[in-house]
Amino acid sequence: MQFLKKQIKRILKFFGFKLIKFPESSLQQLNFNITKSSHIKEKVFKIYTTTDGRKYKLYKNYRYGLKKSYLSFTSIRNLFFLANRIKDNKKILQNLNSFIGTHTLTCPLHQINDYANEVLKKYSEFFIVQNNVFIPKVNEVSFDLNLKKYIFWTKNYLNYYNQRKKLKILEIGTGTGMLSISLSLLGHEVFAIDKNYHKIDEHSQYLRNKYLQLSGAKVKFITGDILKFKKFKKHYFDLIISISVLEHIKNFPLLLECLKKILKKDGFLLHKYGHFWSEEGAHSLGNFDAPWLHTLIKEKELDRYLKKIRPYEYIYCKNWMKQNLNTKINSSYVQKNLVNKGFSIESWIESKNHKKRLKYLDSNLINEILKANSDINLSDLFCSDTTFLAKNIL
Repeated sequence: MQFLKKQIKRILKFFGFKLIKFPESSLQQLNFNITKSSHIKEKVFKIYTTTDGRKYKLYKNYRYGLKKSYLSFTSIRNLFFLANRIKDNKKILQNLNSFIGTHTLTCPLHQINDYANEVLKKYSEFFIVQNNVFIPKVNEVSFDLNLKKYIFWTKNYLNYYNQRKKLKILEIGTGTGMLSISLSLLGHEVFAIDKNYHKIDEHSQYLRNKYLQLSGAKVKFITGDILKFKKFKKHYFDLIISISVLEHIKNFPLLLECLKKILKKDGFLLHKYGHFWSEEGAHSLGNFDAPWLHTLIKEKELDRYLKKIRPYEYIYCKNWMKQNLNTKINSSYVQKNLVNKGFSIESWIESKNHKKRLKYLDSNLINEILKANSDINLSDLFCSDTTFLAKNIL
């Protein structure tokens, strides 16, 4: 057996190929078991009928089971933060449960904001107030513990790149900055850019500054759009990195062009992104109320659905999906654009959705999705996220 293996290696090497042994876990990600029928225990709250007569069951608590989408709203997030820190929280929790309902907000957001402002003022010692925005204070003990975990995770993430020297790294879509801070503490020169979902993100800016202060890291944080920012030096970075960002950039080919200009020759891209086509791929504000329904409800029907099912979130959900969600992102699209823009794909790892979620993806639903979306395949539906490493070769 060993002799045969050596001969195969020699033959492959002669033709410019290499034999790679994949771990068992990677092989398992390619095995898709399709159930005959799905069984959902959640209670139906409505039958939604599209304009062309298609009918879909909508389930209570299904959307919130995927992601706690109500935490996308600052006032609700702050009320939950406060409720976890005070003893007399019963009334606050009762009101929160009333506000969030079972699948969408039950009243206008301005009413929730007014209530939150009254409550938060009474407990202002738990918050920093900047420009009339309440920002939860950082627990320094919890931060130290989280930072240690994040540094450990970051080390493992960098193993995809497999370089030990000091690097010049750019993180795009940095959010609260924990990845960049961890990279800095690991000895790298780090820049980080984020345009924020909103024009002013007081919360993220406060956290970045506070985390820098507590950690002693050195990171150059920049507020800006990577597609428009022109101040980075050409061919400066060894590595450009991101977590859960690519699916939010609408013009992926333009992004690659921008990154190529500031990446060194033989520099690398290391990115982990979420699949729009996975069950929770539309994220908090875009996930609907039944399995993979976000892949079937589109364009004018999407507008109608949001108005009818989420009247108090309609504007926020619609604008967020339109401005911050790239529905073109799938494996083939990303791979082809990387190659066409002069990158060599060095590593490609897809993570499979949890089996509890895949049980909903029966053959009938798969057929309906594939008929409606000719440019995707089973891999896109079954995978939750992808991590790839690509080298700048041109």
